[in-house]
Amino acid sequence: MTAALQCSASVLLPGSGPTPMLEMLVAEMNRHSMDVTRLSPAEALLNLDGNFVRLKVRDGEGLLVSIEAGGVVPLHRIKQWLVEHLEELLPGKAAGLRWSDDLERTSEVPPPYFHELTVLRKRALSPLFLRLTFRVDGMDRLGRDGIHVKLALPPEGRKPVWPTLALNGGLNLPGGEDALSLRYYTIRAVRPEAGEIDIDIVRHKGGVVSDWAETCTPGAVIGLLGPAGFQHPPLAGPLLIAADSTAAPAAVRMIEALAEDAARSGAAVSGGGHVFLGLGTGEDARSYLEGLELSALGLSIHGLAPETFDAEIEPAIRSAFDQTSPVFAWFAGEQQTAQRLRALFRKTYGLGKGSQYAIAYWTRGNPV
Repeated sequence: MTAALQCSASVLLPGSGPTPMLEMLVAEMNRHSMDVTRLSPAEALLNLDGNFVRLKVRDGEGLLVSIEAGGVVPLHRIKQWLVEHLEELLPGKAAGLRWSDDLERTSEVPPPYFHELTVLRKRALSPLFLRLTFRVDGMDRLGRDGIHVKLALPPEGRKPVWPTLALNGGLNLPGGEDALSLRYYTIRAVRPEAGEIDIDIVRHKGGVVSDWAETCTPGAVIGLLGPAGFQHPPLAGPLLIAADSTAAPAAVRMIEALAEDAARSGAAVSGGGHVFLGLGTGEDARSYLEGLELSALGLSIHGLAPETFDAEIEPAIRSAFDQTSPVFAWFAGEQQTAQRLRALFRKTYGLGKGSQYAIAYWTRGNPV
């Protein structure tokens, strides 16, 4: 852990059998391919993008859960994540929890990672994407350590009822007629001085947020929870970055981070790499990456048609890496495709935790 971690909190999960609780939580983390290290039979450490969760058995008392985070926003996001998983794995265990930094609070409050967004501008980038520009309420506390958010769309014609922070650190969502539609998106650009963010929306009929985006006008309001999560690629390649249309904004953010690292170091990506985007032709993919000096990064850009992306992406990757293997591989898109590529990354390329990611952004057959 580093000195940059500014915020901490702890809570004791009471119980006479803390070791089984530890085993269950570590097993769940491993099931999700998380970066968890077993320090001893009685202790484990989880690394969440540079924030840390320590689980330690206290014989006769319970399981001590301690968080060290880089700020208030990631601290509360991790609390929420832990409470959700505890409620799922150990029903009833999380309800009465009180975190050490929040003992005096007696009522629900707005989560520090919630923001109300107001539409400022909208433009069509292509037949595939709409870009919405939002004014962010509370831009000064918008997290800088992640790029992924949940957009919270209130029911049409009703005054929004927004989420609140429960006393145990969990998130309380409105129900019934006030229920919010929650969907994951990626922040494409942040302009703190203007108090604005851009989010690119894939255009497809029947999507809850995409249908709203087609018809919304300046002044329309939506909620945001986050941001969280960012896998930072290394400068040492070969690199593999692959994304369908839903994940293309995240892929671009990763390449932008690479470009910033390369500019600081004065070196291109050693070993180069390949980028696959499900946006159409190679020219379509390069157009979406406009403004980036791709040749300076040593990356080759490939485009695949959105409608055939899931069938073509694995053969395309195998062909590109027929003479070598990536040292870092990242994919995001449909759930079944992510499963197939996870096996490719692990078994064929021998990549482990921290060097391979295959992330499901959506599942075929489920509403989006």
